[in-house]
Amino acid sequence: MADLIKIRRHDGIVVAVVDDPDRPVNVVGEELLESFAECLRTFEADRRAVGMVIASGKPGSFGTGADIDWLPQLARRPDVEAFLARNHAAMTAMARSGKPIVAALNGPALGGAFELALGATAIVAHPGVRVGLPETGLGLIPGGGGTQLLRRFVSTAEAERMLVGGRVLRAEQALEIGLLAALSTSEDDLIDRATDLARSLAGAAPRPVEGDRTPLPADRAAGHLGEARRGARAALVAGIDGGLEAGLQEERRVFIELLSGPEFRAARHLRSAERAIRSAAKQGSASPPVAALGVVGAGQMGAGIAAVASARGLGVVLRDVDESRLRAAAERRDRLTGGPNGSPGTFTVTTAWDGFDSADAVIEAVFELESLKHEILAGIEQAVTPRALVATNTSALSVTGLAQAAREPHRFLGMHFFSPVERMPLVELVAHPGTSADTLARARALAGVLGKTPIVVTDSPGFYTSRVYARWLVEGVRLVLEGMPVEAVDAAAVEAGFPVGPLRAIDQAGLRLVLQASIGQVARKLFADRLDVEAIEVFLRRMVEDGAGGRAERKGFYAYDADGRRGAPGAFGAPGVPPEPPDGAAERMLFAFLTEAWLCWDDQIIEHPDEGDVGAVLGIGFPRLLGGPFHWADSRGAGVVLDAMRGLDPRAFPPGGQLPELERRGGTFSELPRHRTGL
Repeated sequence: MADLIKIRRHDGIVVAVVDDPDRPVNVVGEELLESFAECLRTFEADRRAVGMVIASGKPGSFGTGADIDWLPQLARRPDVEAFLARNHAAMTAMARSGKPIVAALNGPALGGAFELALGATAIVAHPGVRVGLPETGLGLIPGGGGTQLLRRFVSTAEAERMLVGGRVLRAEQALEIGLLAALSTSEDDLIDRATDLARSLAGAAPRPVEGDRTPLPADRAAGHLGEARRGARAALVAGIDGGLEAGLQEERRVFIELLSGPEFRAARHLRSAERAIRSAAKQGSASPPVAALGVVGAGQMGAGIAAVASARGLGVVLRDVDESRLRAAAERRDRLTGGPNGSPGTFTVTTAWDGFDSADAVIEAVFELESLKHEILAGIEQAVTPRALVATNTSALSVTGLAQAAREPHRFLGMHFFSPVERMPLVELVAHPGTSADTLARARALAGVLGKTPIVVTDSPGFYTSRVYARWLVEGVRLVLEGMPVEAVDAAAVEAGFPVGPLRAIDQAGLRLVLQASIGQVARKLFADRLDVEAIEVFLRRMVEDGAGGRAERKGFYAYDADGRRGAPGAFGAPGVPPEPPDGAAERMLFAFLTEAWLCWDDQIIEHPDEGDVGAVLGIGFPRLLGGPFHWADSRGAGVVLDAMRGLDPRAFPPGGQLPELERRGGTFSELPRHRTGL
């Protein structure tokens, strides 16, 4: 206990400071839980102690859940049930304590660390702190009593939203729903606020252990939730119906079952693959790291890139000819960083080329028009020094074609960011044949500095993500043309595991952009020999001509109000086609995505299947709990997958060349050697 939890006293209040000396953050694992249980026993036996505060010794961080790499070891232990039961006993003993216990959150408290706080009488936090139980996003449920203890603070309906959805809340949101008792006025007074609260609660009636037991309505969406989300709800309902011990027993059962389940394996795979990609990016190049970044274009993408770069400490100069867009970009940066002085990096806007001669790298992010990009890239090369990296942000234009405007093409490449840049973690690096190895290494390192996960892709129509995404969107429209109602198409995609359906996605992007990029730059070039792209294009153009341009125009596949809220679907479909939905729509939505990803491997668009998985999940919404299109195939086996595809049209859903080869020799995508793309 002395190593992990340090004890201080403040006039009868015990302050237990959790501080694992061997880790940068507190990770709730076996040793910490045992130390905490001993700390509780000592506290209960101490007659001088009238209350306790649980705090963290890590600046800006309360703690996280168990190490994901340790959990498979836990799953193999014969005493896993007994281990979880001991932890549950410690948490319920804490919740039943006759003396008040207050958790003081000085930074993020997620997973197991937040479960520790949920055993307390009350919780206080520093403003802006994030709290939650995001385990379902990892294919698990809380295993430290969280499915039951959450109901001590919030309603069963709110507990369901947090547990099933894995919601992470800011402290201000948590205060509104009663999860927190108070916010500190500053980080400095957090412990004082917590000790005062503990002292004021001494002698008061303890918080009930059972919490809210209001029955939940029947879950109509249970079939679409996935194993972890269904399990979280099952544990919650077990506690509501049968009481605390019944709920904890169900939590243990589900948690142990999920530890060996496919969703957790998929989450571990993605974590490992993403970590390897980020590690490679940190290796960088022989050139100095980028400290000053120029961005050209203050639209959605350019302003987002500039804001993120500033928030990460880079000096930024942002150029645009429209001063109103520059002002909006500066406001966006201020919102992200907390004000004009919220970042260590400088932030300058200009309508000229002032400051670009000091930039280590420049990212062009103007409209997706080749002639305009040629003009801007020529201006960049005149403004920057010979050592500057030059990149274009494009989702589908040929980087090789754009390189023709460069006097020094060796330092030029594509960097495809995703919107909104502040939230989307992926960037595609697109090298053309003249890109130098050092330029690609510098771009990897820059992506890492910006907090992004970079994958390297070949310069081909749509690269990887835009190509696969276009195929998925096209399948949604194909289903409409075959007579399937709009809402049913999107529901089929959700049934397959996608967070949103293709028709809602088209509305969100705007039909004109989809026609220009997904259809014109990708589908027309790559899919015309397999699909009737012309019919899809004619149909979408007719929608636009009828005023259905998408969400921004308040009418697309759905109607929208002035605030952009989605209403009823429109009456769109192919003339003369009866509204009889085709069979296997969810399967088609899934295999449209899968087969195009596998074809990208055959075409050497990506370097390794692991990067294809990461790109699909982080960039274009492939279901995280399926682990990516290549892991999905590996987890089922090539033979099983090919058998499942036999009822699909092989022209529309070609399995590619690699999958049959894997079936023949019993291999997996993950075992394949790397392609060398781009260079």
